[in-house]
Amino acid sequence: MIKILISFLVSFFLFPRNLFILILNFNKILKSNKIIIQTEGGFGHCLTIQMCSKLVFKNNFLYILFIEKNRHNEYLPDYFNLNYIIFRNNISVKLNNRNFTIGEKELSKFKVFESFLIKTIYLVKKKKYIYKSQHL
Repeated sequence: MIKILISFLVSFFLFPRNLFILILNFNKILKSNKIIIQTEGGFGHCLTIQMCSKLVFKNNFLYILFIEKNRHNEYLPDYFNLNYIIFRNNISVKLNNRNFTIGEKELSKFKVFESFLIKTIYLVKKKKYIYKSQHL
């Protein structure tokens, strides 16, 4: 219970930053023909999704990644020269030579703030094409 409360508080404090990023990128979201949202998977998934999306859609899409610092490479979209937005719903803490991720992450029981951001994107785009990656 304490772990869930701490994760919620961390996500709560990171939410204004993510909301600000969403507002700053509002036109980018509005103008994009296709949006790919990745919330799950590790480095291999990021690499595969970005590479395949670039092959299929060329440069005609927006890639949105909800990043976990220890699982994803935030510079990978630059390598593929993608139009992208990165949201952070968690932080990594090193304690006794172990890394801990606190906040909303892939296996979290609930993802209140991530869900809110995704639903907001869906509302902005209405019936446009949005693809949300699912863990295979």
